[in-house]
Amino acid sequence: MGRFLGFSMVLGAAVGWFGAGAANANGLPQTGQTKCYDAAGAEEDCETGTVPGQDGFYGAGGCATNGVRFVDNGDGTVTDRCTGLMWSQDVDTTGDGNSDGGDLLLWCDALAFCEGLTKAGHSDWRLPNIFELESIVDRSRVNPALDPVFEVAAGGGGDGQQRTWGSHMHTRDQVAFVHFNTGAMGTWASFGGKLYNVRAVRTIYTPIIAGNGDTNGDGVIDLSDAIYELQFLFSGSDPIVPTACLLPKTGKTRCFDDGPEPSPEIDCADAGEDCFGQDGYYQKGNGGPARYIDNGDGTITDTVTGLDWTKAHVDLTGDGVIATDSSDAKDWATALAACEALDFAGHTDWRMPNVREQMSIFTHNPPDGGFSTSTLDPIFDNPPGVFSGENFIWTSTTLTALPSVAIVFGTFQKFVLPEDVNKSFLRATRACRGGVTQN
Repeated sequence: MGRFLGFSMVLGAAVGWFGAGAANANGLPQTGQTKCYDAAGAEEDCETGTVPGQDGFYGAGGCATNGVRFVDNGDGTVTDRCTGLMWSQDVDTTGDGNSDGGDLLLWCDALAFCEGLTKAGHSDWRLPNIFELESIVDRSRVNPALDPVFEVAAGGGGDGQQRTWGSHMHTRDQVAFVHFNTGAMGTWASFGGKLYNVRAVRTIYTPIIAGNGDTNGDGVIDLSDAIYELQFLFSGSDPIVPTACLLPKTGKTRCFDDGPEPSPEIDCADAGEDCFGQDGYYQKGNGGPARYIDNGDGTITDTVTGLDWTKAHVDLTGDGVIATDSSDAKDWATALAACEALDFAGHTDWRMPNVREQMSIFTHNPPDGGFSTSTLDPIFDNPPGVFSGENFIWTSTTLTALPSVAIVFGTFQKFVLPEDVNKSFLRATRACRGGVTQN
């Protein structure tokens, strides 16, 4: 009995120790950007520079993009402790041990490759959705914008070099991808013959919120969690403990074949389809019908990321009216300053969202011909679709590869993926607050 009691006390101490550590993070992963730049793109001090409120200053997010976030499992896979995803370490699809131009695939072939992949003893691999794929972009790095734990394609990739397929069509013929040279995103016609990289992913656990004790991530709090912790406690190493960075769903519920525009819709659940394994089938991520809460004071709370948002765009002219035309669109530095000075709904800690935060509230499920359909949940206010400056929203993130430009998002489905524009352009903004920040 004494021995068992002593062991129980050790287990309790281990649970307390690791449980507390798991509660240190929440919201979305950090973008990795740590530097700040002026309006012309020259690097400046984040604390004392001319443009306050940048991504590099706040460092918003729950997990750093270095240190212990990514774990090399030694078997060709990488575990992201932040999001609970396991990734293929390489982009080798031929099995020859090399990641090069010979590994590039068409989109439907990329889906099929991941569905049939057995790697490191696992057979539940899939092609990642665009939120998952973007989550490993490190915006402190260029060429590639990716943590060095991952292998990237060697020379010979041609036009597809470092471009990596996501698992859904944005519209009925355009497939989303991430370009890991710079972290840019885009779409390309699925039937256009483009060959891009493939990086498979699988879900290994749901991140822990507030350190609930499920430290081995099997969905159950039991003795196995304490045993898991003890393995690391007595070895003196750091356990792979699920933290609390949640990626939202993309909103995609439909699937399409790779035929010419408009691509024919297919049954997402039909494994016999040539393009099986799309985001519309898996619908991975967090959130549902009750994800957003209208607080009745012009603000919206996102229960997945924990962020509060302005329901409408920020009044950049200071006239008390949020215009629905380009008169309320300003350059990047002016828009950042307006967010920093915003006193709204009883709060003064508003800021301009970074690229990952801004992307998190967009949906990728437009109806047919949905170019003029809002990218946002109807709970948000959105100007009419005239496709001018007010229909693009600044983010606080600079494109590291070209610091004279910042990343923007369109508020209508034609522009749902981010674009990089000169910081002198006139764009609108929406503000957010909350979450974990460095400052």
